[in-house]
Amino acid sequence: MSAGLFVPIRVVPDFQNLVGELFTFLSGFFKSAGQLKVGVNLGGGGELIDSLVFVSDHEQKLLCWISFMEVAEDLRENSEVDLPIIAQVTRSSIEHMLFSVAVAYLIGKTFGGRVIYDDAHVYFDCQKDVYAFSEVEKYLTARL
Repeated sequence: MSAGLFVPIRVVPDFQNLVGELFTFLSGFFKSAGQLKVGVNLGGGGELIDSLVFVSDHEQKLLCWISFMEVAEDLRENSEVDLPIIAQVTRSSIEHMLFSVAVAYLIGKTFGGRVIYDDAHVYFDCQKDVYAFSEVEKYLTARL
């Protein structure tokens, strides 16, 4: 299994804001998004940083995990020096790949990102490492 999709963003969302955005966005793509369950394992306290968030739709059997971590400035790409947080979206199986891409896209668009990294070239048809949001949007639109 791939280590996931990586989305550099400006801020760590608060849980309620993340949940609201997930329901709103995913309901446009997945027919039973009203059946979504979003939970959190607060490993870092009351914040989502260093915590694990799961997003699942039991009816359609969709599942992915989201984690947020801070990245030191000297480890960031030059084009992303203003994006101190990485959201990592990981799928549980190949059947959940498109769901994970939609979640990563939402996080990036909502919380100030610009690109999504496909670390092992498995999410976006094995093409390349980095995708602009316009490419991700076309990818999702063509498949959903």
